[in-house]
Amino acid sequence: MYFRELGQRIQCIRAIYDKNSKKKYDKIVISFNKNNEPGPSVLAKLTTEEKIGLQNYLKKRKEAYLLTVVEQAPSKLAEIEESLSILNCLDEKNSKELWQALDRIARLIKKAGYPKSKVKK
Repeated sequence: MYFRELGQRIQCIRAIYDKNSKKKYDKIVISFNKNNEPGPSVLAKLTTEEKIGLQNYLKKRKEAYLLTVVEQAPSKLAEIEESLSILNCLDEKNSKELWQALDRIARLIKKAGYPKSKVKK
């Protein structure tokens, strides 16, 4: 089985060998929205081995997305910094949520073994 993203869908395609014609052809077994997990009724159409393959594919896909998010984080934070300096649009709720998120991120960075660097003025 292999997987193909087509627009907003993920297709699970089974390669089938026809002994009579001695040809291989592909059959789309299931197709689901790439932003949602497939439901039990959809997964029922897959073999156990195919389900494991799909789980591995979805895990790798999610990890690739999360890696992209982390790689883009410095530029996103720079955008936030610029926006805050220009707009001065924080309210109490936003500032509290922002401080909490920054604290959680700082803890994760420290836990990963990267202490806070000294900022030169």
